[in-house]
Amino acid sequence: ITLPGSEPVEEWSAEFHSGSLHRVETPRDRVIADCKEMTGTYLSLTTGNVTSGPGVAKSACGINTAKEILSAVSIGKVKGRFGYANRIRITDKNNIRTYDISDDGIIVGCVYTLNDKSKKAVIKLEVRQIDRNINDSSIFSIASLSSSAVPEKFRVAP
Repeated sequence: ITLPGSEPVEEWSAEFHSGSLHRVETPRDRVIADCKEMTGTYLSLTTGNVTSGPGVAKSACGINTAKEILSAVSIGKVKGRFGYANRIRITDKNNIRTYDISDDGIIVGCVYTLNDKSKKAVIKLEVRQIDRNINDSSIFSIASLSSSAVPEKFRVAP
């Protein structure tokens, strides 16, 4: 993550899916969402603030749709660590987002660049591991946001 005016930061993140249920974790955030109902709850671990509503789900459920999409383009197939993926480019007012999506719908890579003259990359995401087993469905509850669902061995920066 390289935000304008800030030093680059590397951190881990994890995402969990079960049907329409989704969970995202970083060292700073925890989010749960029901992507069918478009409801979600966000917990900031730095401030303790909790936000709920459809905007949380729009940000968390797959491709971020919280910002108005100005254009969407299919780039084609690319080969990566997990085989072939479909590359698409989404443009909004602030960013140009390039997603690599596996045939079964997993975002396996993503790059956000600024939608300005610089086209500077501000976020680069690379999937390191895919595990298709979720052993605890309670990780999608609001109460579960009080603790991490990510195994300790994965809570380290790359």
